[in-house]
Amino acid sequence: MDGFVAVASCATVLSFVVRRILRPLRQLAEEIAALGEENLTKPVDVDAAPREIQPVIDRLNDLLQRLDEAFQRE
Repeated sequence: MDGFVAVASCATVLSFVVRRILRPLRQLAEEIAALGEENLTKPVDVDAAPREIQPVIDRLNDLLQRLDEAFQRE
């Protein structure tokens, strides 16, 4: 019975930690989902993101800038 309690406790703590670690990715996904043709010039905030995903956000912002430039040419 003690083993079950220990496993359940570990699973609860692990679930909390994983949700907390993935929160910046969920926020990034929400920012990306809010982007539209009318607000492509607004870059995704890279300062609030963990440094591990900052290069991805930088590339995304580059892509958004190029896409906006293409829309402007059209």
